[in-house]
Amino acid sequence: REAFLESIRSLPPLPSGLTAMSPEQHRQHLPLLSSLFIPMEYMYAIYDQLYRAVSSTYSTRTMLEEIQRTNTLFNGQTPYATQPATGSILGMPGVGKTSTIRRTLSLLPQVIAHEEYQGRPFFCKQVLYLIVECPSDCSVKTLGLNIAVAIDKAIGSSYAKQLTSLRSAAASTIATQIKILCLTHHVGLILIDEIQNAVATAQKNKQIKPLIKFLVELTNDTCTSAFFVGTPIAEELFTSQEHLKRRTRGIRLLPLKPDGSFRAFLQSIWPYQFTPTTAPLTEHLANKLYDSSGGIPAYIVKIFQETQAQALLQGDDSITAKTMQRS
Repeated sequence: REAFLESIRSLPPLPSGLTAMSPEQHRQHLPLLSSLFIPMEYMYAIYDQLYRAVSSTYSTRTMLEEIQRTNTLFNGQTPYATQPATGSILGMPGVGKTSTIRRTLSLLPQVIAHEEYQGRPFFCKQVLYLIVECPSDCSVKTLGLNIAVAIDKAIGSSYAKQLTSLRSAAASTIATQIKILCLTHHVGLILIDEIQNAVATAQKNKQIKPLIKFLVELTNDTCTSAFFVGTPIAEELFTSQEHLKRRTRGIRLLPLKPDGSFRAFLQSIWPYQFTPTTAPLTEHLANKLYDSSGGIPAYIVKIFQETQAQALLQGDDSITAKTMQRS
């Protein structure tokens, strides 16, 4: 746990000679706050869940089974597959879902290039994970293309170009091609980000069923693990579909409460002050920052950054509650 938290932490060093800089130079260093990343305990739970999902994909299938599944897909049959790991990670915007997932998965190699097996030449690019965005139009074709683009970025292929030429083909044809690609490159985990897009579209034209059906078939037919990432709005979709309830259990992220975790977060970012004088972390400032941000980490950092910018523009020596109120 400690090694993981240390690996994803980002606390860049403060620039030297701050006291001798002009207010304009101080403001130029404010973007440094955007590169801060403070590990929290729940992030290890996300890492553990995704790591086990990738591992489960490869522990439930062999190369022979994948060849058999690929052949059945080509023949238009439905292959038998062990139930893959599925789940969801939902949270308010700004709590750090996507950034945590990307930093977590960056600890794993996305692609493993195999060149030899049992002393014989064997070339295969195995893709451990893909991160794709749920299309706002809930289109199976668009999602399929997004998955192909993600594979292309990972291994340098041109599958997306080939699929684009099939745009006039039926959605089922695109879906079959994506399943074959997942089997060919042994994709371990697919993360569907911004899954709440599907809910917004479903409320308008009720096209959610084809997309969800495709995702369920993709995980079942290829035994590829899948996780849905988005805002709590998606919970409405998950609970309305019986077959999704057991597939979308997972972590639910909430804003920080005004307790020890919030104060620890503030203490980590508080040294990054670029005003001439460093303001002490008082109870009044902490409460003001919490009330303004609602305990959402991204908002906390943004308000802290803008408060300093306002203080520097007005010629103040340090940040104050009054300046924070205006930010």
